[in-house]
Amino acid sequence: PVQVAPGPTAATAVLVDRYAQAREQLVAGQVDEAARLFERAAAADSARAQSALYELGRLRQSRQHDAAGALAVFAESQRRWPDGVLAQEVALSALEAHLALDHRDAARAQADAFLARWPQSERAAEVRALREKLGP
Repeated sequence: PVQVAPGPTAATAVLVDRYAQAREQLVAGQVDEAARLFERAAAADSARAQSALYELGRLRQSRQHDAAGALAVFAESQRRWPDGVLAQEVALSALEAHLALDHRDAARAQADAFLARWPQSERAAEVRALREKLGP
């Protein structure tokens, strides 16, 4: 007998819908509503949740000017998906949040960890440049 993979569940459809709604709200300039929807989408356990949590962190940092809040979101993402598809972007964003907060020692540690883990990354040159600016 041929086995057919199950289709998307109602829960998955709702999650994707929340993520899409969050993106729409962000484009429309409704930053707080987008953040609320990204939070709800990130609460689920799926690949889309990882993207939602990353987007939430970026939104907090760049649109809400809340580097501490962004850093907490990125830490949660690193805890939930240490090897996730967005791991490098999350690590770089956490580094940027540390810099925004003037956490120089934490930024150095974050940069060193990034370069140790992903020395050949396409983002490695950017991280090296940031690390050099931080000094010893």
